[in-house]
Amino acid sequence: MAAAAHRVTYHPGTRLAAHAEIDLTDIAGLTRTISLEPVLRFQMKGLGYGHPQWGQGRWQGELELGGESFDPETLPLLAPENLHVQQVVRASDGQRHGVGVLEQIVIGPYEPAGFMSLLDGASAG
Repeated sequence: MAAAAHRVTYHPGTRLAAHAEIDLTDIAGLTRTISLEPVLRFQMKGLGYGHPQWGQGRWQGELELGGESFDPETLPLLAPENLHVQQVVRASDGQRHGVGVLEQIVIGPYEPAGFMSLLDGASAG
């Protein structure tokens, strides 16, 4: 592809994608838009990414073991350790349909989404 662009709609009060579109433009100028509809969220914190104690690759000691259990539906989604997620998505370009994964983490101001500070959530409108 010669160019790519994206658009993401976020759940209000979060940085979690509610819908996304990816435009892929080939060298002839033809654009194919892929629509992504999230159906399931996986918190990367569960693998250690961003986890405050069990961060991935963080040395804990020779024989340190531990674990954690949490309900993803009750997590504060704007807490830094909960920003990194993967979502199983239904993907479609209008002709073909499939399943994929959308991985995301948005930290700091990001004008296209309306994020103005380090950890603010999307507006309702």
